[in-house]
Amino acid sequence: MAPDLTKKETKKMAKSLNVVARHLGISRSVEPKKWLMIWGAGLGLGTPKALLYHFLSPVPSEIRYYVGKPFCTARFSSSVLATATKSERNGLEFHYKQPLYLDFCAQVPPPEDTFVLQAFKTPWPEGLTLLKDFISEAEEKELLQNLFPSPTEENENENLKIAKYIPNLENKLKHRLVRHFGYDFRYDTNSVDVGGSKAEDIPSYMVKFITRMMSHNVIFRKPDQITMNHYLPGQGIPPHVDAHSAFLQPIISLSMGAPVLMDFRDGEKQLSLMLPPRSLLVMNEETRYLWTHGIANRKYDVVLDTSKMKFGVDVLPRGIRVSLTFRLLNSAQVCDCRFPTMCDTQQARLTGEVAPAIEKNLVHKVYDDIAQHFSDTRHTPWPGVKGFLDKIAKGQSLLDVGCGNGKYFNLTDYVYEVGMDMSKALLKIAQQQKGVDGVRANCLQIPFKDDSFDAVICIAVLHHLATKERRLQALREIHRVLNTGGHGLIYVWAKDQRLKEVKSAYARQQALRADQDPDDQRLLCPPKDYSFLPVHLHEENFRFNDMLVPWLTNTSKKAEVHHRFYHVFNRGELEDLIAELQPAPRIVDSYYDQGNWCVEIRKDHIDFDVNYHPTDTLQTPEVDD
Repeated sequence: MAPDLTKKETKKMAKSLNVVARHLGISRSVEPKKWLMIWGAGLGLGTPKALLYHFLSPVPSEIRYYVGKPFCTARFSSSVLATATKSERNGLEFHYKQPLYLDFCAQVPPPEDTFVLQAFKTPWPEGLTLLKDFISEAEEKELLQNLFPSPTEENENENLKIAKYIPNLENKLKHRLVRHFGYDFRYDTNSVDVGGSKAEDIPSYMVKFITRMMSHNVIFRKPDQITMNHYLPGQGIPPHVDAHSAFLQPIISLSMGAPVLMDFRDGEKQLSLMLPPRSLLVMNEETRYLWTHGIANRKYDVVLDTSKMKFGVDVLPRGIRVSLTFRLLNSAQVCDCRFPTMCDTQQARLTGEVAPAIEKNLVHKVYDDIAQHFSDTRHTPWPGVKGFLDKIAKGQSLLDVGCGNGKYFNLTDYVYEVGMDMSKALLKIAQQQKGVDGVRANCLQIPFKDDSFDAVICIAVLHHLATKERRLQALREIHRVLNTGGHGLIYVWAKDQRLKEVKSAYARQQALRADQDPDDQRLLCPPKDYSFLPVHLHEENFRFNDMLVPWLTNTSKKAEVHHRFYHVFNRGELEDLIAELQPAPRIVDSYYDQGNWCVEIRKDHIDFDVNYHPTDTLQTPEVDD
């Protein structure tokens, strides 16, 4: 029976249900109806529908979930049954001791947010195979007993217990525990160091499963390297492609324990695939060489609801999962595949060693050379950035990383503003036009103490950094100088310059330029030391992630041509980078804005590694006098 609510609880219930009604665009009803709105259960709280169906009495005919929301709606076959459920369950504690608040819907609520399930409908890429029940339950138990010879209790100290029993289990990765056989896997390069020390020998208890793979033509010889991953609920693995030069195809993964959702991505295309226990995932061709694969860090997966035999949304709580990944070493250590954009051999020239020179000559020097002409084209603030700045409170501080000509200064009242940029010429323009003195500094080493600013913006900067590690370094620095509770906004150029068939302003400009100077060959001639980088010219979408984009100082045929380096981002790439930070900030918002991927972050952690210093992983950024 529903409990009697106190005055305070009644007020909280009314407030919560009013939020539900407002978000759904409907009203609460004082008259009994078939539909109930329910606060305290939903996708945002990771509530499995089966749990809610079991709790509600009488049982509803349908439950509708909404993305990221702590509420849902339920339909009953009659208003009488809905009334009985409201009387029996309103105010009772439910999942995680969260009370459920129920009320009648005056109108039929919106349909379920099934758009989140579109990735389940994506056609499988070339070379992807999933063999269900590749091993039996008895074999799964046998394998786990061999991998973890001493029994352990499933509690919050599971990692420590397992590590205590197994000396070769590595506790270095914050995402999961790992154990290697044959060779140690290097997570910095997604490869192995063949000349380095070898890991444990591949154990005999794995031989029969390897033999089975060979007999099923899954693999053509015995693997050279095996990695065991142990995942607790909430742990995952960042999206990645195993180094082409290090391993042949296929890459194979055997799942044990709890099921999990794995995400595959190639640019805008995304596939979500449920990996059941005892299944064998086989990745060949396009899947192995082009699509990234990864597991999100979360305690539950959003999955297909099959309970009512129709397309819908549900939640699957994560459990403890163990996987074995089997790899074949590539003795040649080179790759000539047909997927150059993800091939480390074919991208070898774009390394950490040459990155500083690329950024110095094709970014910093170029912006000094084109500063006045560039500034003349950069005067209108983007609405998304202006909206972020409007939220900064009076008396707070703002850092603009890559401030350029200072177009985002003086847009807010009584905010202490600081700018930094690598271009002397643009900083001079910012001082002349906005009266703000900027600091000449590299975003790889921001010259301010930890927790210095209430807000940080970094607009159209990160895409000028030549390697992933350098982009990650810049994000670390932005996060470091934010105050706890502070917000940051990052904009990067998107590889896809159209959204839902709507072209970005840049794509529309490119179409016009193609008509104006279709035969200007100077644009296609990059500086001689960087001829390995493709040049983007007159195309509405970018064909490459790493390339040069020409800048003409005027529209005449004698105009100077300057080539700027860009790394344009795939969908989700910026969010994936942010997720790699340790500790990772919270992503508050993520959206597409006129050809840019945009993410707002909030710093919720202060436990930075006391041994971390921004120059630990990179060469000290060069600043010319």
